[in-house]
Amino acid sequence: MTILSAGLQYEITENLPIRIGYTNNSNPIKDELAFYSVSAPAVVTHAAQLGLGYTFGKMDVNLLYHKGVRGNGSTGTMLSPKPQAFGGPWDATTNPLGIVPGTSVSYNMETTMVQLTLTYKL
Repeated sequence: MTILSAGLQYEITENLPIRIGYTNNSNPIKDELAFYSVSAPAVVTHAAQLGLGYTFGKMDVNLLYHKGVRGNGSTGTMLSPKPQAFGGPWDATTNPLGIVPGTSVSYNMETTMVQLTLTYKL
């Protein structure tokens, strides 16, 4: 898996920074294994973040907005460890993953997050 992240911070005033970031990563899930990731894909290939902060004496307040999209996901076939349930048995040497013929599974995931952080310095 390859990940590329970049971010910038610009201080509008001494107590008011604004931040922007971007993350891109490859999809570690091979198409033939997409079946195992349908219930919890957790792959966001493109994400952008925008945030700002403010310092009030000993307290920092930070607000973040994040948006992530899947990009290129995976599409594969349904797999079964019990081939007899789908008209098997099949030969494990030619079909080691238990591919169920004529099926298709895929996933799509987007993330949106708003985060508020309060920090008090002693």
